[in-house]
Amino acid sequence: VRASRRVRRAPTLEARDGRPSDRVDGGPSMDLCIADSEDRRFGCGHPLVASHAAAIPILMYHVIARHRGQPNPQLYVAPSMFAAQMRYLARHGYHVITLEEAYDYWHGAPLPTKPVVVSFDDGFRNQYTKAMPILRSHNWAGTLNLVISHLFEGNYGLRPPLVRTMINRGWEIDSHSMTHANLTGLSHQALRFQAAGSRRYLHRHFSVAVRAFCY
Repeated sequence: VRASRRVRRAPTLEARDGRPSDRVDGGPSMDLCIADSEDRRFGCGHPLVASHAAAIPILMYHVIARHRGQPNPQLYVAPSMFAAQMRYLARHGYHVITLEEAYDYWHGAPLPTKPVVVSFDDGFRNQYTKAMPILRSHNWAGTLNLVISHLFEGNYGLRPPLVRTMINRGWEIDSHSMTHANLTGLSHQALRFQAAGSRRYLHRHFSVAVRAFCY
């Protein structure tokens, strides 16, 4: 009678999956600190890599809508203009990446040619209704720097179900404070609420690993 041995295999998971307590199964040559940099069990120190020091452009947007006399006109980009800008990037060989991918590159991971981050501040609903379809037409996903209070702005904010859809479509969600307060001069406790509190909220309610704070 031949004895059979059950081979226990490590789970195969997607790289950069936002899960802090699992691992990817890439074989003995896989650098887990790069492939799944959020996996803390391996004690990754993430040292900077001198050969990966190239600057990466970051485009920052706020309101993707036509300006019709509202305050802060500099924050508005018409959807047609945004679409034209994304077409320009695509025609000239750019590839949209997330801040997570930029961070991983500076610590040794590879990048596509001509990388660029397309980021959106605050959490306006038109980032979902206007920006996301335009990016999806190029098979790209953006980076959303979300202010927690915008989740509860019924007229213009991104409601939680919309944010979850963006996450499911590959968007990275990062922190942009709890209430968009002016952080200069805040007490230690208030600053902790704005910075650490917003990170905890995003992790608890959207199950994402938040590694960037935009201010």
